Amino acid sequence: MFESFDDDDIVKDDVLYPTGSSHYDQLPNSMTQHALRVIKRANSERISTLNTIQKKIFDRVYYHFYESLNDSDSHNPPLYMDIQGAGGSGKSYLIETLTHVIPNILLCAPSGSAAVLIGGETIHSAFKIKVRHSEWEPPSSGDYQERFSSINYVIIDEKSMMSSLIFAQIDAACRHFKGKVHEPFGGISVLLFGDFGQLPPVGGKSLISSGQFQDHGHLLFEQLFHIKFKLISNMRSSDAEFGEVLENLRLGKNLQSVYRYLHQHVKPNYQFLSPTSSSTIHDSSLASSSTSSTSSSTQATNPPVFLFSRGHEVEQKNDEALINFQPLICLRSPDTFTKFVGSPLLHTLELGKGCQVMLRVNLNLSLGFLQSMMNNQIFFSLRFGEWYRWYILGGSN
Repeated sequence: MFESFDDDDIVKDDVLYPTGSSHYDQLPNSMTQHALRVIKRANSERISTLNTIQKKIFDRVYYHFYESLNDSDSHNPPLYMDIQGAGGSGKSYLIETLTHVIPNILLCAPSGSAAVLIGGETIHSAFKIKVRHSEWEPPSSGDYQERFSSINYVIIDEKSMMSSLIFAQIDAACRHFKGKVHEPFGGISVLLFGDFGQLPPVGGKSLISSGQFQDHGHLLFEQLFHIKFKLISNMRSSDAEFGEVLENLRLGKNLQSVYRYLHQHVKPNYQFLSPTSSSTIHDSSLASSSTSSTSSSTQATNPPVFLFSRGHEVEQKNDEALINFQPLICLRSPDTFTKFVGSPLLHTLELGKGCQVMLRVNLNLSLGFLQSMMNNQIFFSLRFGEWYRWYILGGSN
C-alpha cells in the first residue's frame, strides 16, 4: 500500500530555519544548511508549481538532506523511497526539481533513452555493471570511489525495467565505491521512480515478481523501501474521463466501459482526400465502402494516424499512401553532406505535394539550418558557412 503524508507530517521552514543563526559555517559539510536554504529560495517559483503529492515528496527529500547537513556523526539514516506514477503524472518534472536544489544526485535509468529524458546515464554505465554478468565485479581502472564519495542520492527512473539482479548489483557497486560493505547501497539514499504497470525487465525478474525464491534484489526492495508515494494527477491532460480510460486500460479493469467510451469516438466511414484529387480515399482498416466522389468542401483536413509495431510496416504504409499524392517529387541531397556524422538527411527523399510529414528524429542543429526553398531547390547552410542544396528530380514545386 502506498502511504499518504499530511502537511503536519512535514517539518516546517520556521522550525528548521532559526533566524539569526551564524554557526552554519562551522558545519563540517561543504554544503551548509544556510546555503541549501538560499538554493531553495532561488527555486521557489519552480517549487510552487508542484502539485500536493509532488511537494510532499520534494519536502521529504529536502528535509532529509537538510538534517544530514547538521549530523556530523552521520546518524541520519539513508532515505529509501518508492515513487509510483503512470505516464504523465509528473515524475520527470519532480526529478528535475529535486536536482535544482539537492546537490550530488546520481540520475540513471535502465535504458539510454530513459536516461536522456532525465539528464542522467544508464545504470550499466553509472555502476559499471557488465552485460550478462550475474555478479558485480569491481572495474579494473578508474577512480570511482572519489566520484561516489560526494554522491548523496541515487535516483533510478523507469524502475519497472530494472531486474532484481541488476538492483542487487547496484547495491554491490555502491557498497564497494563508498567503502561501506556492510551498509545497504553503501549508505546512499535511493529513490525509485516509475510504474510497475509499464515495461518489465528484459531477461530478468521484476522487483515485485512473486515466487518461492526471493533473491537479494527482491529482499532489498521489500525490506528497505517502505516509504511509498503515488503520483495520481495527470499533468499532461485535463480530460479526467480520458485519463480514467487510460488507467483502466493500464490495469485491465472495467474493459466494457472502456470499449463503450472508445467506440463512441470511432468514425467507421472516415474519409480523407488527396489534396490534389476529388476522389475520396478509403482505408480498408477503417471502412469497407467503395470509393466515391466528394466535393472539396467536405474533405477532411486531418487524416488518421496509423500506429505500427515495426519500421518496415511504416515504410510500406507510407509508400502506399504516397502514390495517391500527385505530383510526386524526389529530393536528392549531396553525398558530401549525408556523410556528416549525425546528418538527418537521407540521400533521397520522396514526397508528394500536400502529403503529411512527421519528424521522427531530433535534428542536430549544430550542423546547419534550412534557409530557403525556391526554383526547385531547397537551400541548407552549415554553421561553418558552406551551403548545400537538395535538388528536386521530378514533379514541380
